[in-house]
Amino acid sequence: MQAISGNNSFDLCKMDSSENYHSPSETEDDVYLNTQYWHPKPKKYTDIFVLRELKKVKFCIPSLGLLLLLGALMALCAVGILYHNKVVSFEILHEQSENATVTLMMQENKAKDKDVSFEILREQYENATATLMMQENKAKEKEGMYEALEVKYQELNVSYNKKEGMYEALEAKYLELNLSCSNKEGMYEALKEKYQKLNLSCSINQRGRCVEGWKTLGLKCYYFSTEKLNWIRSRDYCVEKGGHLVIITSQTEQNFASSQIRETHWIGLNDLETEGKWMWVNNQPLKETDVKFWFSTPEGPNEPDNWKKEDHSGEDCAALGHEIGDINKWFDASCRKQKRFICEK
Repeated sequence: MQAISGNNSFDLCKMDSSENYHSPSETEDDVYLNTQYWHPKPKKYTDIFVLRELKKVKFCIPSLGLLLLLGALMALCAVGILYHNKVVSFEILHEQSENATVTLMMQENKAKDKDVSFEILREQYENATATLMMQENKAKEKEGMYEALEVKYQELNVSYNKKEGMYEALEAKYLELNLSCSNKEGMYEALKEKYQKLNLSCSINQRGRCVEGWKTLGLKCYYFSTEKLNWIRSRDYCVEKGGHLVIITSQTEQNFASSQIRETHWIGLNDLETEGKWMWVNNQPLKETDVKFWFSTPEGPNEPDNWKKEDHSGEDCAALGHEIGDINKWFDASCRKQKRFICEK
């Protein structure tokens, strides 16, 4: 009975596994029934109840484990979802943090730039202030100078008014003297003309000839130079000799002068005072004599032409004959050229 009882006892620890647990078979039931007289009746009913409960537990434990496993999986999924959300939120926050950091750095750079601009503006302001102060000081100095000059001006104005009165008095005196000089100048010209006539008369000897070196034509004497001078010096030379550069007023005089020369000679004709207005050395206009011997051709060129290639001031003096051409006509030439000349008295 001990063995049977020992064999029919149940280990509750082995009921969780299907390998260690088996439901009682009919043989076991028979054994149990054959041995029922070895145990009290209450024990029989208790063992059957336990077996049944154990059978229920056998089927509940796997279901419970499955449910627990599903619950664990669901919890794990929930934890995974929460973790994913947290990771995403962290990345978003991290990105926002980086953007905020970049924005902050940009703001700091802008602030630094503004600080630099402020320093530059402050320096410019200080320079402008210093310049303004210098200008104000200069303005004050100039104002002082202006006041001093104004005082000087008033003094000079008073002095000027006094001198203006003196000037008017002197001007009246000058007009009187000028009138007197004009009268004397007329007298001088008249005396000069008489002197030239007397000098011409004296230069002719009793036989009707001129002094040595001069040639005679009618009542006039002519000097044909061998040296070369410019027109101004030629004019002065003739005056020193008691005459003037030749004034040709007739065909006879033109023919005589041309016959005595072999190259170009200065004559007493010029338009130095007014271009195109030709005057003789005695201030007689050429057009009044109506005697002209300018070189001209039907096809040109014609004289005077005021050619400026050699002298930019032009050709303002007249010569009898050309340097390389006709010696029987007049040509205008630069007064600076060196030529022989003809004096008359």
